[in-house]
Amino acid sequence: MRFSVLLAALTGFVAVGAFAPFGLFPLAPLSLALLFSFLRRAQGPGHGFSLGFGWGLGFFLGGVSWLYVALNRYGGMPPALAGFAIFLFCSYLALFPAAVGALYVRLARGGLWRDALLVAGLWCLSEWLRGTLLTGFPWLSIGYS
Repeated sequence: MRFSVLLAALTGFVAVGAFAPFGLFPLAPLSLALLFSFLRRAQGPGHGFSLGFGWGLGFFLGGVSWLYVALNRYGGMPPALAGFAIFLFCSYLALFPAAVGALYVRLARGGLWRDALLVAGLWCLSEWLRGTLLTGFPWLSIGYS
């Protein structure tokens, strides 16, 4: 189980390459397809939560690394504290894909098209919530890639 979560985190990290300045846009749907193939084999909602959280943590740690520079260099925050703050922030953001993973595993019924629509709807809802909840963080929405 730990290996699958680590693999999901690596898959999330790779998805960052779909955004500027790299612009390798096929990485985003490929990364999501891999995540959802992991979720289809998840052993329960808790495992789905872990997979989604791992994917989100890899994705956001790779995608918002610039915030560390802003906090440390320009904000004057000590390096360890800036790193810890970024880790906590990315952990919060990773809760959104984690919720998608848990809900998908809980609600999926095995029909490929039905499950595809379910996961797409859950993903869109989570990105909308992430962009609006508690003033939101709309950066790194997959549609921007």
